[in-house]
Amino acid sequence: MRRKPYHHRPATGQPQRGATLVIGLIMLALITLIAVAAIRMSTTHVQVVGNERFRSEATTAANYALDLVINNKDFVDAKLSANPVMVNVLDTQEQAAAGALTAKYEDPSCSRYRYIKNAELIKTVTDASGNSVAVPKSKTDRACFNNPKVDITIVDEAVTGDPNANSLCVTTMWDVAASVEDPDTGAAVTVNQGIEMRMEITDAENRCKP
Repeated sequence: MRRKPYHHRPATGQPQRGATLVIGLIMLALITLIAVAAIRMSTTHVQVVGNERFRSEATTAANYALDLVINNKDFVDAKLSANPVMVNVLDTQEQAAAGALTAKYEDPSCSRYRYIKNAELIKTVTDASGNSVAVPKSKTDRACFNNPKVDITIVDEAVTGDPNANSLCVTTMWDVAASVEDPDTGAAVTVNQGIEMRMEITDAENRCKP
């Protein structure tokens, strides 16, 4: 009995082509994820740089606004919160495109005060005769003695009062804040500044916390 010859059939390529398609789809998905992550990272980096730039410019504007307050001896009664300040912190070309920043104040508040003793306003000097005499440290200190109407040149307790007693002046500590807000993002930078100022005792007691 003759046997039929055995013919070898080559394997089809369909399984290989299916695996290649799956691998290709996986690689495409990975590349897409990497591209999306890179775009998001780039966008975040741009936002961070923009925020840092705004923070720097806003801080400069707020500090400039506070300098204006410090140089105004009547800042306590200047109604700062009702008078925002326009500040240019960019160069000429950028200002035309971006405009100036607006610094808004908070009303100043007096956090505390301290009575100044008469002795703190007195210094000892040697007169023309070689004698040691007590005199006010400055012309502005004369108004702080118990009888400010007297033009004091040499300190006398009959005029100035007890050296250990409180004078008519106090040292006050004020807090002033200026804030700048980004109109696009709503982010804001606030800078606080403490200001020490001498005041008349009654005025300080009415304005400040003890």
